[in-house]
Amino acid sequence: MQIQKSVTQFDLEQNSSLVNVGDSLWETVIEINHCPYCGEALTGNKQRSQQFRHIDYSGWTSKVR
Repeated sequence: MQIQKSVTQFDLEQNSSLVNVGDSLWETVIEINHCPYCGEALTGNKQRSQQFRHIDYSGWTSKVR
């Protein structure tokens, strides 16, 4: 699952390192291991922990967490 926030006019006024309305401000990618409806594992390895990544584009360089 991917969640993303786009830059708004307000964001441009608050942050001088942003350039255009509509650019990505941040995004988060989360790995889904189980079906949200039935709970069945979607991967063969049930012991695998959930993976995620958050990328912040609000500065001059992007930060990955």
